[in-house]
Amino acid sequence: MYGMGVAAAEMMKEAIGGEGKIGFIFHDASYFITNNRDNAFRTAIQEKHPKITIASEKGFTEEGQTFELTSAMLLQNPDIKGIYVAWDVAAEGVVEALRAQGKDDVKVVTHDLGQNNALDMIKQGNVYGTVADRPFEIGQAMAMLGVYGLLDKKSPAFSVVGYDKVVRENLEQSWETSLRRPLPNKLKEALK
Repeated sequence: MYGMGVAAAEMMKEAIGGEGKIGFIFHDASYFITNNRDNAFRTAIQEKHPKITIASEKGFTEEGQTFELTSAMLLQNPDIKGIYVAWDVAAEGVVEALRAQGKDDVKVVTHDLGQNNALDMIKQGNVYGTVADRPFEIGQAMAMLGVYGLLDKKSPAFSVVGYDKVVRENLEQSWETSLRRPLPNKLKEALK
């Protein structure tokens, strides 16, 4: 999860041309996965990308809050070039707010895969990219660790599963790698 946050920071750098102000919309609840990704993103921006400034940070506990948070963020910081948001469905409210304010130049980076934001990415809208984990591989790793326990075999101290930096150009392959199913037909059609 830490690596996913760092990868999202790298994608943000690509999305906004390496410099500028960004917004940071994080999951404001105690949940290891999102907290780890969000904190890794913030730390990577601050430590590895000095030409990028987090101009506004807003936390949410419910996905539906991101529209209002984004609207307020844009009013207070109209020169924001990009917005990070904790996960895909929460990013839908961010994209909606950007569209409502005619901010087609503000890029969004998030985590996970969903059809609505993938379609926006295909159409070269606000969504620049997402970092997708590999749930099938996570399940395999967890099963293997469980088997180690059943066999009374010492398991590794930690295990790592890959992730993918997903942009329009690698969406179809990344979708299949992450979700182990083909890209939905409506998205395939939009890619043509």
